[in-house]
Amino acid sequence: MDPTPEFLAELESHEQTIIFPEFTSKTALELGNALIAACPSGKGITVSIIKNGHLMFYHSMDGCNPDNDHWIQRKNRTVNRFHMSSYRFGRELAAKGQKLKDRYCSEEEYCEHGGAFPLKVKGSGVIGTITVSGLPQHDDHMLFVNTAKKYLNLA
Repeated sequence: MDPTPEFLAELESHEQTIIFPEFTSKTALELGNALIAACPSGKGITVSIIKNGHLMFYHSMDGCNPDNDHWIQRKNRTVNRFHMSSYRFGRELAAKGQKLKDRYCSEEEYCEHGGAFPLKVKGSGVIGTITVSGLPQHDDHMLFVNTAKKYLNLA
């Protein structure tokens, strides 16, 4: 099923709404811990927060494995290249009937699955990535969106 224009607009609105006033190491620790705490019971996720190429937070829960690390790398490359969430990127490709190769991307290095989100700071644009891996792609994306909105008092 192709994503509707309304759904794609909703994904884009997440990126326009979730902008941090500042992002410090304390922010990364608090947000990373909030993401881990928000993980559904009985599930495991890996969380990565990278700011300006510097790994600020990383945690892999029980039940995760090195595949989660590989997914995070691919999702992050997608966000860094296209400056949009990996979920929106994948849904936009699906809506156009395209694959990664149509955007000159290798499946070994990029992905069209949700879970990575552009880290934006007011006045600075995209400065990194916040990534969740371990749940179905929509759930990875929404875990971040809902947790970030709560953290920023937007919910």
